[in-house]
Amino acid sequence: MEYQSTIHTAATFLEKLAALIQRHAVPYVICHADLHARNLIRDQAGHVFVIDWNEVMLAPKERDYIFIREPQAGAFWEGYGRRDIDWVLLAYYLWERVVQDLIEDTQNVCFKDDLAEETKMDIAQSFHASLVQGGNNIAAAYQASARLAI
Repeated sequence: MEYQSTIHTAATFLEKLAALIQRHAVPYVICHADLHARNLIRDQAGHVFVIDWNEVMLAPKERDYIFIREPQAGAFWEGYGRRDIDWVLLAYYLWERVVQDLIEDTQNVCFKDDLAEETKMDIAQSFHASLVQGGNNIAAAYQASARLAI
């Protein structure tokens, strides 16, 4: 209940942005959809390889950009080309990630009988920290949304 207004904000932004996205066509690319440091390998020559393509999808490049923070953006653009960001799309995918994380954490704590109580407590603390401290995903979603006039 403590974070009801924050969760409501996330859902409201997601609904508004989805309505905006439906009004215009956007280019799709092959997206990894789980692009984080553990899914990158660098060889001795400095070449970077993306592994674990289990969640691959066709989506706008902003879907993968949600995992990128400065100063790593340069490497992202080497692979994806054009640097222009559709801030509506980026904000949408950032809020979508926030909501997906909240749903997954809630399901794990409330409905997974096979998880130990200690594990559930760790998940609940992570849930709390992401909302209380403005965790990375929610802070990035607010920052992207601040660029929009909605």
